[in-house]
Amino acid sequence: MRKDFFLKPNLSTKVIVICVLTALFLAPHLNKPFHIDDVTFIWSAQHTINSDWTRPFAARQNWYGQSEPLWTHINHPPLNSYFLATLVAVFGEQEIPVHAGYMLPAILFIVGTFHLTQLLGGSGLLASVIALVTPVFWVSATTIMADVWMAAFWIWAVVFWIIGLNSGKNYFLFIASVAAGACMLTKFHGIALVPLLLVYSCCYKRSLPRQLTFLLIPVAIFILYQCVAANLYGRVPVFDAARYATGSQGDRDPFTRGLLTLFFVGGGYAPLAFLGPLLWTRRICIIWGLFFLAILITARALLNNTLGVYPIPQDPGLNWLWMFHFAVFLTAGIHVLTVVILHLWSNRNANGVLLVLWTIGIIVFTGFVNWTVNCRSLVLIITPVAVIAVLRIRTRGSVNPERPILRLGLPLLASAAISFVVAAADRSFAESARDAARSLSERYSEVTGTLWFQGHWGFQYYMELLGHKPFDMKNSRLIPGDRMVIPETNYGRFLFAPTHVKTIDHVEINGGLPAATMSMETGAGFYFDRLGPFPFTLGSVPVYRYEVLEVTQKMVFR
Repeated sequence: MRKDFFLKPNLSTKVIVICVLTALFLAPHLNKPFHIDDVTFIWSAQHTINSDWTRPFAARQNWYGQSEPLWTHINHPPLNSYFLATLVAVFGEQEIPVHAGYMLPAILFIVGTFHLTQLLGGSGLLASVIALVTPVFWVSATTIMADVWMAAFWIWAVVFWIIGLNSGKNYFLFIASVAAGACMLTKFHGIALVPLLLVYSCCYKRSLPRQLTFLLIPVAIFILYQCVAANLYGRVPVFDAARYATGSQGDRDPFTRGLLTLFFVGGGYAPLAFLGPLLWTRRICIIWGLFFLAILITARALLNNTLGVYPIPQDPGLNWLWMFHFAVFLTAGIHVLTVVILHLWSNRNANGVLLVLWTIGIIVFTGFVNWTVNCRSLVLIITPVAVIAVLRIRTRGSVNPERPILRLGLPLLASAAISFVVAAADRSFAESARDAARSLSERYSEVTGTLWFQGHWGFQYYMELLGHKPFDMKNSRLIPGDRMVIPETNYGRFLFAPTHVKTIDHVEINGGLPAATMSMETGAGFYFDRLGPFPFTLGSVPVYRYEVLEVTQKMVFR
């Protein structure tokens, strides 16, 4: 383990390089519209600034079809909301300055990956670049949700904990404990960091070291917040989060959730597949290729028109794309698990246990504990998998240290290209919601009657910004002449009796890119697996459709 890694003169240059690279990679997305759950954090920031900074989730909003306080459905601690409130208070509620502010957690994430890899004996620069060109990171870092902040705190807590144990200096352990506490105040499953550090410490010291008392700090922070929140909102947030997770898993049996998890792990961590020739011998690479072909050839017979609860499109083009994505993501997911497990087999020490437990724990949480399988939950595995890949490449000696670009350039460029397209597709989806809101608002600006809408996420934010009303299943009053917009790719849609409404218009917005992160037609469900079984899809341009209804009979909802 390297004790002097902070003192090496060339490290500062490398850190500057990866900071600049991170900023350059994220810069094209500064004007990305607010998207998915970004909206709930914007609302809590607004309430924090304008009403009550002590109760950021007390604002009432319509997120599940009726007006309710945010704390009834936001199962997050408030640290990300406070950070966002600070940005909004200083720079205003504009996309560019807000996204610029969220470069901070992204840079902290990448720099933390660099230092952790250096500590464990690998190339920090290579691990950082691998993490940077990962689709999960690139997309998640262009949102203002809490996932990247949480991962950054997690990584730095691990970094300082390792330094503290290695140096025997307690102030590093204190910093690590505070970072772990901040991690838990960003997302609740950050509490898993405590047992991870506990197990690592026991493996490192071969006994229970007295330094473990520092882990009581994040535990105390976690418990204190539950008590404060219970006093503010009358409910214990972590219990609400647990109930929501167990109650939202729906009709996905363990086998289906396991399969989905492999898809999301494989697709979300593309670099490991491209780095295959550096991780394996030529013979093993051929075996992996044959394994992929076997899955692709047998996929159609195995799936039998459905993939779990998902009906497979019968259109020949889309059907082939589903089969291809099935084979690619399944093979890539199994590949990630294989590399991780083999790392522990060949590194049965504290560092091996740390990286493998970290990775497997988050994968299990994503697949079998969380309310949905999604890529956001997998942000946390980017760093340990990158470190494992770098250590395996170093052990095999598959890269000439004098000319590393010759072997690393092509796989990293390939991963960067896919990640760029996926991030651009997600931005396109976000822009489609903003464009649809503006187009519909202009189209019906001269029409008498109220323009209502269903659906949430960014579409709701921009429709409300333009003065239109979300449909409320318990408080809305619809009269003849009112219009109702219903987005296809969204959630929270309510069906009306055909005797009370008629369809008068359809608006279609082309995704613009041959890729999708959220599309029922292509099977992409990056944020929400109920829209599709794959983390993203390539090869088909999604179309985002909006149906416009006209109310023909009065309807009152109470």
